[in-house]
Amino acid sequence: MAGLPVGRALSAVGGALIVIALTLIFGSSLYSYVSGLFSSSTSNISVNVQAQLFANPSSSQGYLEFSISNNGNTKIELTAIKIENTTIAENISLPSGGSYQGIIPLNISIQPGEYYSVVFLGKAESGELFSVVENVLAG
Repeated sequence: MAGLPVGRALSAVGGALIVIALTLIFGSSLYSYVSGLFSSSTSNISVNVQAQLFANPSSSQGYLEFSISNNGNTKIELTAIKIENTTIAENISLPSGGSYQGIIPLNISIQPGEYYSVVFLGKAESGELFSVVENVLAG
């Protein structure tokens, strides 16, 4: 090897450390990519509901004021709102990140100062069912 310059080469330990470092970087990048890929493909249902009941003391006519927010990553459809086993609303569709507010007159007698269970029933785009129950004091 007469014409090649003589220089310092990388030691075996240094080369092994570089290979290990590159393997760790590549592996962690691949893990991040794959875990992100699978987490976005699963449906995440996260529904936030707030409800208030108002009653007219002289007529017992009631109103439900509510808001619902879809904080999940899939479209949901609210299939029913029930009070005292009476369905009062149906079919409200919310995209991911969407919200809805409404006031619904009630056909049932509401007494001020009484607690009522308000049940929100629905399903996700994947067909998965959900329910949210709010115990609400009528005002």
